[in-house]
Amino acid sequence: MVSSHLSRASALLLGVAGFAFVFAPREMLALLAPGTPPSATWIGQLLGASLVGLGCLNWFNRHTLLGGIYA
Repeated sequence: MVSSHLSRASALLLGVAGFAFVFAPREMLALLAPGTPPSATWIGQLLGASLVGLGCLNWFNRHTLLGGIYA
């Protein structure tokens, strides 16, 4: 049961961070990597899309058995 809560929290955290990178990539990159050129916003959007994807995978698998030979 603890793994379900951990998976749910991880999914929400990844989703929030991913949507922040998708919709405000320039501001997020300025916070994490100062000095990045404005033309590099596509990198932030790509990172955001991948974080949203990982969050969706965690959300879909939050009720499955984690670890061992079953997962």
